[in-house]
Amino acid sequence: MQSIPSSAGIYVVSLSNEHPISVNAGRPFADRCIFVTKLNCKFGRAQNLARRYREYVRTFGAQYVSFEVVTLVEKPELLEAAVAARLSTLRVRGPSGRPNEWLVGTTAADVRRIILEVAATQYAGASERTPPVRPAARRQPQSAGASPALVVASAKYLRAVGMPLSVLRNLHHFVRRTETYASTIRYFGGKSELGPNNAAYAARLLFVEQEYRAGNTSFERLGEEALRRFPLTAER
Repeated sequence: MQSIPSSAGIYVVSLSNEHPISVNAGRPFADRCIFVTKLNCKFGRAQNLARRYREYVRTFGAQYVSFEVVTLVEKPELLEAAVAARLSTLRVRGPSGRPNEWLVGTTAADVRRIILEVAATQYAGASERTPPVRPAARRQPQSAGASPALVVASAKYLRAVGMPLSVLRNLHHFVRRTETYASTIRYFGGKSELGPNNAAYAARLLFVEQEYRAGNTSFERLGEEALRRFPLTAER
């Protein structure tokens, strides 16, 4: 992995995950925040760029994060404000309707170009950019990136939007249909990794959540499609 300077500057971060991840994944209020995918990117300032990169890795996972230091500048807040004015219409709006720092409808390359244009015309003190940091090579995550923490967040979200318990039980891999939202949250909250059938259940939940967020609101149909797409590797 290339080193990132512990200096002040402006960066662009993009993601490679296809399943939505909360911008505050791993925190108690994660399910109340916006969720982002490879369709989103973000720019920002940091007094310590290396530390900021590590924060993104903790939230999304190193395998999904592409972090590029675009320019080093002594007072990054001034440059950030100027760039933000150029990109204000592309900001994602959260559940409350307020614009978020994450962007949609653009690419990291376009954002980087705008930053360099603004830096060249308004901030002569900006230094040459450093090379981008790409995702670390690693084994493909289970169920396209599913994890126990994501299962917990997905179950809480689906419960909050009213997915029937009968659909949840059909998605579960246990032959006796006794699963509840509380038992799912409790069980996966104590896990660090997924087993084969756990992974199938996780993938089903994440699929239903993603499709529901995209506007497909028939939980019964989404459940049937999830079962077709993610069959069990073993029965128990």
